[in-house]
Amino acid sequence: MNTLVLGEKVAQHRGRKPETLYPIARGPLPSPMHGYDCWRAYELTWCNASGKPAVGILELAYPLASSCIIESKSLKLYLGGLADERFGSSDELLATIRQDLMAALNSPWVELRLYRPAEFEQLRGTVELSNVDELEPPVYASEPEPSLLKTLGGAAVSETLTSNLLRTFCPITAQPDWGTLTVCYRGAPIDKAALLGYVLSYREHQGFAESCCESIYMDIWEQCRPEWLKVVCHYTRRGGIDITPVRCSEPLEFERQERLIRQ
Repeated sequence: MNTLVLGEKVAQHRGRKPETLYPIARGPLPSPMHGYDCWRAYELTWCNASGKPAVGILELAYPLASSCIIESKSLKLYLGGLADERFGSSDELLATIRQDLMAALNSPWVELRLYRPAEFEQLRGTVELSNVDELEPPVYASEPEPSLLKTLGGAAVSETLTSNLLRTFCPITAQPDWGTLTVCYRGAPIDKAALLGYVLSYREHQGFAESCCESIYMDIWEQCRPEWLKVVCHYTRRGGIDITPVRCSEPLEFERQERLIRQ
């Protein structure tokens, strides 16, 4: 297929079709920025060697070093096409998916993990954090406004802040994307109410999840000047797939991202 299917009415094809995967070139990445994009596909199904169907949750990740990102609807269609394909083992299934994704992404690595039904509970997690949503932001803005961000006086801290009020819009379909923002940092204390006001300024913003996460990361990095920063955007699922972009000021290896309750 190799055409943009997002926003189009497209029937689910049958069989493995790697050409369905639609890569989107990454833009230039500012420095310092490292990280990866973590996806979870909840509707994965395939057949074993005898033709018996199996189901699982697929977790996949690829780094910012990849030349491209994958458009989500094309990923859904590609995985959906595997429903009636026969694989001798789950390892063969994962090897096939990895091969097709690495080719489409032009990526140095693609990390895959398959959770079978007995393992689904392993995805459940709890995050210790400080939620800023009950605060009253000093200013409301109708578009992303970096100047809203600021730090407070006092000794440097290491903390994790979160907001469940992140909303952005897909630039192709104009459909809303909902998420939880997690900001982990070390440095001068970030003004929590100001951070909430900044998060709310994204509520009418159009952008892909990856680029929104990168903009948030860079704004906090430039406005608050932390010693170390990691920004994670836990977007809720659409079409049976969720995405969690991770951006950090230091190189990091892929680590399993806890599945938040909304995902």
